[in-house]
Amino acid sequence: MRQHSRLTLTLFDAEERWQFGGRRVTGATVALWVTVAAEVAVIPWDVQRGEADADREAMANDVSQHVTKLPAIGGKMRMKKTRRRTKVMRNENFCRLPSRPELLRSGEWLVESPRRIQFEKTTLGQPTEMAVALTQFFERVVDVPGKKIGLKFVDTIFTGSTFDESHVIGVHDADVILVFDRLGVDVEEVQGGYRVIPLRRFRVGKRSMRDKWRFGRSEDGAYLSPLVVAWSVHRLVERALMMLPTAVVLAPLDGVIPVIINDRYRVNVVAATYDESDDVLLVTRPYAHDDNPGSDMMWRLGHNRHESALMRRMDEADRGVRRKAYRCLKALSRVEHTLVGLTTYHIKTALFYSFDAVVDSQPRWQRDTVDSCFMSVLSQLNQLLSRRHMPNFFANDHDLLDNMEAHHVQRLRTRIAFLVANRSEIVRVLRKRTEAGRPDP
Repeated sequence: MRQHSRLTLTLFDAEERWQFGGRRVTGATVALWVTVAAEVAVIPWDVQRGEADADREAMANDVSQHVTKLPAIGGKMRMKKTRRRTKVMRNENFCRLPSRPELLRSGEWLVESPRRIQFEKTTLGQPTEMAVALTQFFERVVDVPGKKIGLKFVDTIFTGSTFDESHVIGVHDADVILVFDRLGVDVEEVQGGYRVIPLRRFRVGKRSMRDKWRFGRSEDGAYLSPLVVAWSVHRLVERALMMLPTAVVLAPLDGVIPVIINDRYRVNVVAATYDESDDVLLVTRPYAHDDNPGSDMMWRLGHNRHESALMRRMDEADRGVRRKAYRCLKALSRVEHTLVGLTTYHIKTALFYSFDAVVDSQPRWQRDTVDSCFMSVLSQLNQLLSRRHMPNFFANDHDLLDNMEAHHVQRLRTRIAFLVANRSEIVRVLRKRTEAGRPDP
């Protein structure tokens, strides 16, 4: 049979009958595709067991009458005997193979075999500069799916002052909570306001599958770590926003991935998962004044959905009067240096404790004005600070003042008690900050 110095062969099983020069070939047949000048010539080669070499040589001679030496892409195909140039002659006895898509639809699949590797003489050249650039672009920019780090996100929750209409002075804050699937792993309670997610040990073996918790295992490998999960989500967000020049992704701080957009908006990306038993979230962000904000195993309880539902009920009852008072006290705590250390969640907790479940259950106009609501929240804060005990409204076993310095609590209690007893001082502070915040004409 005539051989080519450079030829790519593809073998597959053919169940049909092929006729060459009056010969019929049946059984397992290996067909060779020779592509020359956009034309395809089929060379059947019978490989049935027990076939004599003479029959194979005769068949090869029949085929050689149709396939001759022709110039190929990238060079000339050299024949073993003589060098001649002719065209491929077609006759009625030459049966052509159906196209490749039709072959796949008919169920005749390509066969991988050592014979294909033996006859295949394809040489890969050195990668070009563009090929290297395309590969890097694909790996760093294009191919950024959620499964890249093993996470499967199931929900997205938008919270924060930008979304709950409680924004005050300063940078616009928006919290985007990315909820991922725990894949049925149980949750254990360790202390008030915290949970842990134990994992099974992963043993590396020859037949072991890839660790599905590789994106979040703690250092000892026994728990799902909020810090490791936060860094995994950080890599995902950083790669997803690398083509957005106005977005700056900062390093994770206490389980939060800050993203600054246009030097004005701050988006806090927080990873979380559901705890179906208590209908709460387990978030990577710790509490304010936490004694161990860098814990490698403890997840904080998040009550964002319950808080939003409670705020909506309050707005329906008083048409947003208490929300307005809450925003005033929140802004005052940011500009008044005597209230440093009083967090937004402290004020929101006092607001929740002023909620009347009986009165607020019916949507109707409340007669309380904004000043009475302001004093109500301030008085509630004074009571909680005086007892030095501020239990979380949704998880009473967790004290929000537990890890706060005693002298800071005493300073805040003294200042707020003075404001509650002297309304004139409140008016003076409000007017002072109003004049300071007024823009120049």
